[in-house]
Amino acid sequence: MRSCLAVTILLLAIAGCMAPAPTHTAAVASAEFLEGDIVFQHIDEPMGELIVGVTRSPYSHCGIVTWRDGRPWVLEAAGPVRLTPLERWIARGHRGWFTQVRPRKLDPGQIAAAVTTGMAFMHLPYDMQYELDDEKVYCSELVHKAFARGAGVPIGEPLPLGQMNWRPYETQIRELAEGELPLERQIVSPGSVAESPHVRLIHSTFPDSGAP
Repeated sequence: MRSCLAVTILLLAIAGCMAPAPTHTAAVASAEFLEGDIVFQHIDEPMGELIVGVTRSPYSHCGIVTWRDGRPWVLEAAGPVRLTPLERWIARGHRGWFTQVRPRKLDPGQIAAAVTTGMAFMHLPYDMQYELDDEKVYCSELVHKAFARGAGVPIGEPLPLGQMNWRPYETQIRELAEGELPLERQIVSPGSVAESPHVRLIHSTFPDSGAP
């Protein structure tokens, strides 16, 4: 069931996260999050930097908003698949910046089915190999499978690694792939999810996003 309640979120500088600029704080406080919204951020860590470099996207992480007991959470693959309070999730990202998109033309039943499908991945380990099997799962894979299988809408398009910006990061990729260079491996990136024609931009505090 979609919730139409507005969420007021106060961002604090915790666990080494930098507080966002006042203009971003005001934007976050006025944001409205619905069940099934997809949120994006950048995590300041080596893996996050690798993801944004290879995919040429500002986003290195994403998750699905779901309401539980009157408050919003993010279903995410960050380590094991888990639920994280939305306010904590946003504060964890680079400068507290986030982007929010909403699936197009999905009815409440489809949204509920997508979230239920995503919840079925709960506690699975993070997939450092970025494969599309169901033994492990990474963030944008979780979002893609939740909507493709639950709602029948493939949000995010798999793309071979060889068509991404892999060359400057070959050493890191080989380390992750145990010496291999899997250029034919199909990967769904956070940027691909954000740019899907099946979603519309609702809100962003990323600079130059063009969103309110």
